[in-house]
Parts: sequence; C-alpha cells; structure tokens
Amino acid sequence: MKTNHIVVALAVASTVVVADDIKLKPYGFLRVDAIGHSAEFNNNQAPILVQKQPAGREVDTGLTIHPRLTRLGVDISKELDAESSLNGRVEVDFQNGGSESRELLRLRHAYIEYQKDNYSILAGQTWQTVSRMYPTVNADTLMWGTGNTGDRSPQIRFAYHLPVASEGKLDFEVALQQIGTVENKGQAKTNFGSQPAYQGRVAFGMPIWTEQPMHIALGYHTATETIAEKGFGEKEFDQTGIFAELELPITSYLSLRGEYFSGKNISDLRGGILLGLNPITDEEVDTTGYWIESSIKATDAIHVSLGYSQDDPDDEQVVAGYPSLNEATWATVHYKALEDLTFGMEMIRWATEYKNDQRLAANRLNGFVKWEF
Repeated sequence: MKTNHIVVALAVASTVVVADDIKLKPYGFLRVDAIGHSAEFNNNQAPILVQKQPAGREVDTGLTIHPRLTRLGVDISKELDAESSLNGRVEVDFQNGGSESRELLRLRHAYIEYQKDNYSILAGQTWQTVSRMYPTVNADTLMWGTGNTGDRSPQIRFAYHLPVASEGKLDFEVALQQIGTVENKGQAKTNFGSQPAYQGRVAFGMPIWTEQPMHIALGYHTATETIAEKGFGEKEFDQTGIFAELELPITSYLSLRGEYFSGKNISDLRGGILLGLNPITDEEVDTTGYWIESSIKATDAIHVSLGYSQDDPDDEQVVAGYPSLNEATWATVHYKALEDLTFGMEMIRWATEYKNDQRLAANRLNGFVKWEF
C-alpha cells in the first residue's frame, strides 16, 4: 500500500518527500520524431555518416517515425546539514536498438553525488568531464563523429567550485573514468582492457553584458587502451585529446556556442568519425574538429539556430576507402506552443568524404513534437 501511495504522489506532485527526508522529483518528456532523408546513412534514425552503397543497390530515401527519445528520470536528494547534501539521478530513454514496438531501455544517467560547501564527489554514470556542450540539432546522436565530442561514462569525479567576483564561478574537475565502446568491444570487435581514463576540466562562467553568463572551458583527456585479444602487432595504444568550449551571449536575443577538439584515438569520445586506430598500420588516428552555432530568440516562443560542424581525421593515417572528412550544415526552428509543449523542425545538409573515393551528401529533415513534464 505504501508503494501505491508513493506512485500516486509522484503523479500529482513535482517533488515528493519519502522516508528519512529523501526527496524525489520525477521529470521527463514524451517525444515523437519523423525523419526524411535524401540518401542513406549508416543508421537512418541514429546517423553518424552518409553511407556508401554497393553497386546496383537502390538508395533508401524513406521516412522514419519513432518515439525512442522519450525520456524518464528522477532526481533524488537528501539534505544532511546546512552545508552538505546527497544528490542522485536515474534517467533512461529508449534509443538502444530493438524495434519500434519492442524497445530496449538505455541507461543515460545513474549516479550519486555528495556536496559539501564548494566541494563535490560524484560516483556513477553521467556526462564525461570534458566536452560538455552539444548542438541544438540531431538529438539522436548529437552530431557525434561530425564535429561534436563527449558522451556518458561511468566515473568518479572530484570538483571544486570557486566563486569569482559577485556573479562569476570558476570550476575545477578531475575524474577517473571507464572509457570503452559498448560491452568493451573496440576495434575489429576485440576486447579492450579495463584501464581507466583520466580527465580534467577548468571552466569559467560570468555575466558580461547580458543576464546570461559567458561560459568558457578547457578539458584534457588521457588513457591507454589494451586490446586483449589481438593476435599480433601492437596491443597498447595511447588516447589523448584537448577540448575547448565557448558560449557567448551577444544580446538577449542572440548567442554563439561551439566546441573545438584535437586528439588521437578518441573514438571513445565520439571523435575521429569514430575511427580510433588504423587497422593495417596499428597507428593511432589524429583528428581535429569543431562545431559552431548561432542561437536566435526570434520571439518568446520561437527559437532559431544555424550551425556548421566538421570532423577531419589525418588523411595519411586513414585507410583508403574509409571516411576521411565528415561535415554538416544545419538550420532549426523550435516553437513552444505551450510552456511544456514544443514543435521542432530541423534541416541538416550532411556530407561524408571517403579517402581516394566518393564524397557523398544527403539532406536530413527531422520534425518532432515533445511534451515535457
């Protein structure tokens, strides 16, 4: 009976207090996407690049409709005393394979965070410490492999937040993270060892000439990957990268946002068009990339964005026939019909260049409706 009472309370209240003064705040949204494309991607729902097709095969230019980005979560908190608290989050969505009527849950966040004064310690899965911003467009894959980096990882993170002047804040973060592709399967479906990655980030935020703060950050990542099931050649590979973030409000109606990265073997951070190693030479692939976006508040209800991104691995380190450049240009319009109801339309012009081969381009049109709660 007690459980039933909690469920009913969650349905009618934004925050619920349960035993031992633990507060639960449920949140989420219902979302449906309809996607049309002029050429075939590696995955038409969750795209990374424009896909090469075998000779004679007809290109798929169909329409995809899916509800997989629907999200459910709960924030959990407990005040320990006047200076310290425990906080946590569990969040899932359904963008994890399966079919439309046989969805699989994807665990996005699951962590515990202890905060005391200006210090915090986080343990669990959430966003990687570096590269914490992402473009407005393409909520399925966030333009990974096309100029945006940063995913979610299990980690232990230590942070110190230093107030600066009257409204500024300087953040220092270091983290020990478990980096790896799905089920630890890496290059050529072989298993990586379990060595952790190390990340650090310094961020500064402060209002300058608008109420919205300017934000700038610099992050560093380093790790060593061991491929345990590799029969010959190199088995240990370095993984390093630097990551810069900038968010600059120009006026109350216009802002610029973007990120830049440079590194080698950073496929686990979604860089390098997800190519970390050259499978022939055992060489770590160097790559650079960026994305930049202008956000325009046309009215209180209509927000427009224009952006460009690219991911450019070193051509000399890429195998012939593999992707050597990925870039995209986009425009979006999001309309808030109600405070909690949004309609969106997003247009992306995507291009993938293959070394010593074709340059393929595609248009992707994505409409959606999202009801938040």
